[in-house]
Order: sequence, then structure tokens, then C-alpha cells
Amino acid sequence: MKRLLLVFALIVTMIALACAADDRVDELIEKAEEIRNYLESYMTKSFEAASVLGNSGELAELVVYSKNARLDDVGVIRQIWQYISDKKVALGVDRITIVNHEGMTLSRSHDLHMYGDNVLHVPSIAAGLRGETRSFFAATPRVPVVIQTSSPIVDGDQIVGGLALDFDTGTNEFLNRMGETFGVEATVFWGPTAVAASSASSYALRHEVTPHVVDTALRQGLGLILEANYAYYFPLRDIFGSPAGIFLVELRK
Repeated sequence: MKRLLLVFALIVTMIALACAADDRVDELIEKAEEIRNYLESYMTKSFEAASVLGNSGELAELVVYSKNARLDDVGVIRQIWQYISDKKVALGVDRITIVNHEGMTLSRSHDLHMYGDNVLHVPSIAAGLRGETRSFFAATPRVPVVIQTSSPIVDGDQIVGGLALDFDTGTNEFLNRMGETFGVEATVFWGPTAVAASSASSYALRHEVTPHVVDTALRQGLGLILEANYAYYFPLRDIFGSPAGIFLVELRK
């Protein structure tokens, strides 16, 4: 009888553990979906901000005026820089870059003196000058991964310039804030390599994901759950719609 009771108790314990594991997986899926929606809300916000800025008559006037001014005309350059610096704060974004119709930079909100280089080769700039407004994930020289939005700057029905607007997502600070908000740990990868992580993430920076995760998330563009680790991976797509990075959500231990 005692043996039967022990067997019964073991079965009950195993069932309870299985149910608890299922609950944790359900929690993981729910948290990951909340975070995907959270990132999507920032993409929508970025898209709307770029659209407003690209249709600003004041900005278009400054860009058109710059065509007739020398590039070393500090006055107009400072006016554009001051305008986008104020808009950066008002729109709640991290950086704004303005170019003329030829792809020559007129201003970067993060550096008054950084202008005059041609960035037509940058996909977001080229898209904006083609009249396309779109949001996507991108790697940048300043921040490993951002939500970036391209947009034309229009004067009536004429495209007079373009802009790229950044919202930082691939930083430890952003992921720590997100982790506190949702009660998870998070890591951002660009390609297979970790570039930013919340403080208690199981991935140290520069740590690479496994070939299975690379194949599923980066090659096939699918989400992946590793139940044993309570980890959820989903792809981050670039301007071409291709999976270029990975976002990892982990339940806290």
C-alpha cells in the first residue's frame, strides 16, 4: 500500500510539474506577443513622425533654400539643424538625418557639424528620395540596431529631399527598460551575434545563437520557442523585408 501511495504521489507531482511547465510556456508566448506589439507600436509611431516631418512646409522651404546656397553657408545649415533638433524632442525620436534631392546630407540632429557627405547609397535614404515612407530594423554606425523610417520631403507634388528617422532599440538601456516593464530578459542580435542585452540575459554580448536558431529565425524568418530554456526568438526584418536580426525574450528565472 505504501508503495502504491508513493507511486501515486510521484504521478501527481509529475502532472503538476508538467502543468506548471505548460503555464510557463503560455506565459512566454504571451510576453513575446506583448513585446512584438510594443515594438510594432514604435514602428507605427516612427512612421507617423516621419510622415509629419516629410510634409512640413517649413522643412521643405529650408531644403529648397539650401539648393541655392553654398554648402558652407552655416546659416541655413544651422537653421535646418535647429529645426530637426527641436522636432526630435517633440516627436520623441533619437536621431533625424536630412538630405537634399541628390542625397547630400544637410543636417544630422546628433551633430551640427556633420554634413556634406553623399549618402545616396544608404537604402533608407534612397527609398525616401523615391517617395517611399517605410519603417524597418537597421544597423547603424552609432547604435547597433534601430527602428528606422525613411520618408521623402515634399514641396507640393515635388520631392525636394529625404529623411531618415531613428528610434534606438538595440541598446542595453532600452532592453533593461523593456525588461522591467514586461518582467522578462531580452537580447537583440544582428545577424547571429548579440549586440545588446538586458542585465540578466543569459546571452553575453557577442554571443552567437545556435545554427538551429539561425536557420529558423534568419533563413526561414520564423519564430522559435525553446521550451527547455523558456526562450522565444523572432526575426527582425530590414528595409527589404528580409530577416536580418533576432529578438530574444526569456522568462526570468
